[in-house]
Amino acid sequence: MLLKKSTLKIHFIAIGGSIMHNLAICLRKMGHHVSGSDDEIFEPAISQLKKNNLLPEKLGWSADKITDNTDLVVLGMHAKKDNPELKKAIQLNIKIVSFPELIADFSKNKKRIVIAGSHGKTTTTSILMHVFKENKINFDYLVGARIDGFENMVKLTEESEYILIEGDEYLSSPLDNRPKFFHYKPQHTIITGIAWDHINVFPTEEIYLKTFKDYLETLTNATVVYFKKDENIDKVISGSTNKLKFLPYSTPEYKILDDKSTIKLDDEYVELSLFGKHNFENINAAYYLWKSLGFEGKKFREKISSFSGPALRLENWYTDSNYIFIRDFAHAPSKVQASINAVTEHYNHFTKIAVIELHTFSSLTESFLPHYKETTKGVDKVFIFFDEKALELKGKQIPTEKTLKEAFNRKDLVIIKNKMTLKEEIIKNLIPKTIFLLMSSGKLDGFTKTELKEVIK
Repeated sequence: MLLKKSTLKIHFIAIGGSIMHNLAICLRKMGHHVSGSDDEIFEPAISQLKKNNLLPEKLGWSADKITDNTDLVVLGMHAKKDNPELKKAIQLNIKIVSFPELIADFSKNKKRIVIAGSHGKTTTTSILMHVFKENKINFDYLVGARIDGFENMVKLTEESEYILIEGDEYLSSPLDNRPKFFHYKPQHTIITGIAWDHINVFPTEEIYLKTFKDYLETLTNATVVYFKKDENIDKVISGSTNKLKFLPYSTPEYKILDDKSTIKLDDEYVELSLFGKHNFENINAAYYLWKSLGFEGKKFREKISSFSGPALRLENWYTDSNYIFIRDFAHAPSKVQASINAVTEHYNHFTKIAVIELHTFSSLTESFLPHYKETTKGVDKVFIFFDEKALELKGKQIPTEKTLKEAFNRKDLVIIKNKMTLKEEIIKNLIPKTIFLLMSSGKLDGFTKTELKEVIK
């Protein structure tokens, strides 16, 4: 095992990443000597690293941080191949791993459960985390967002029988172009849905689908829980030659009454603390997985009502008698559509305004934009947000207004280029019974919940 010694000197190149900084904190708490570096770090990583005495004294890279005494280097995707610390580690023949490689190595004797798919991974993983915890089952985990009741986004222990892993299809590191989920080889997995994304590394839909086909080929005698109404999953499964147990799930029966959602699991209706058809499907996926492990369905049904959802997944930022503001992580077309559909169905008596930040490589590529065409049906106004400063750093340009209106099929689309204009548009549209859905996997130019409350005042 990579972590076989009781105390190792471990250095993180690109420690500011979401999982990277949480893994660094986890390893430090396990007793290892951990250091790290990065050329940019944002909140909440800054506060978390500082709290755990892991925040680099200054930003940037230095080969001096790698010495003969360094036992292991964990390499993040943000680093470049010519990184001076990476070059020094290679020169000194120090073991270099990606974080998924480290997680896979540590958990090879555990029951590994991987939640994969283009959307719904974080929510489905956090549902299982919640139910495992509430049923007092010891488990390790890796998840892509902060979850109420969990101090960290990564937990590794020697004694846990299970590990829940959010399985990302993106590349592992600058030195390892395998998708992250290829490393884990789980005995149980969920595939929530497949919709082409990350076109910078998967330039065609066929290549993207093949990634999931190849993922299934990494499994041995595994149970695969999958959404049976997804055409792309059907293509992936029909092409699989591996001996696997397939368990299809679908949208459960559900009701919405007085802004409360209830779903049917087996023969019992369960009231929920979250809403949205895509979330009901995520719960059903977790329920099927739970039962495939041999656990009683009743123990899941008794605990799911208290699950409130992970951070930035239809998260309520503000509610009063007139307005509701919901912050969501949606950015890819399928995610935007799912979140809009959830809000439209649940709050059908409200005026609905969607704010969508485009900042990823895919969403800024003109040939990909038409995938957003039918995603905003049901909302009354659409604001497309760009962070001009962030795009300048990426060397990206904002698509023309004409291109965006054609791509989204919305003549009424409004383009916003900074936080100040966003605040002005919110003030203009503060009409009673209005719900704002703020969607971005980025930062909305640093627009925070605190600033929102100041705007509403």
